[in-house]
Amino acid sequence: MPSRPTHPCAPLIIVNGPVCDELGLHGGSGAFGPGWQANATIGRAVRLAQLNIGGAYPGVGDMSTQGAPSKYTYCVAENEEANPWQPLHIERGFRPDQSAVTVLAGEPPHNINDHSGSTAEDILTIIAGAISITGTNNAYTGGETLLALGPEHAATIANDGFGKQEIREWLHRNARIPLERYTHETLMERFQKIPDGPVPMVVDPDLLTIIVLGGPGKHSSWVPTFGGTTHSATKEIRLV
Repeated sequence: MPSRPTHPCAPLIIVNGPVCDELGLHGGSGAFGPGWQANATIGRAVRLAQLNIGGAYPGVGDMSTQGAPSKYTYCVAENEEANPWQPLHIERGFRPDQSAVTVLAGEPPHNINDHSGSTAEDILTIIAGAISITGTNNAYTGGETLLALGPEHAATIANDGFGKQEIREWLHRNARIPLERYTHETLMERFQKIPDGPVPMVVDPDLLTIIVLGGPGKHSSWVPTFGGTTHSATKEIRLV
């Protein structure tokens, strides 16, 4: 019988390329929120397929303890115009004139607020603290997570000479959970031993996906996942 986890992950759909303009997909202010018909329609269609084809009804095929609003609709376009680096689909081997969709099993976005940071390390220090929490699956089983940088944070970080790989490596070194934040019982259950030192939230730099999303304002967000062997998948979109 297939596993039916109690974790509240939902398919986060990230769209890149010319199709975003063709379909009216939005990656600016409020991209994760309501008010964008194309985003909401696509996300809702995916959920309806899960319900009506996959049987993912609460308490039946979906055993999430509390669920999440992202299970209703969870679709955005990356803000490529505000991205100081390569957008996600180009980073993953597609051409600028191609369109692509990336899907990740994510929790709802966790807001990261930093209005005072003026350097890359200032902002990354706040991000490191925000993502180093014991309540996510990734704190125990690793796995891919998503960092959605707001355009203002992204610009400050890029202006200091940091690329995506430098961000990943910095957070790998610095985003760590002190052992005193765990209980002894949790450490033994999750790791079967007491770790030698603080637990890294970015176990492998390549397991942190980075996009640029949103509009003006010094906010970013982090999307934890189901953890473990969770990986996003990116495929080309071809309109027919």
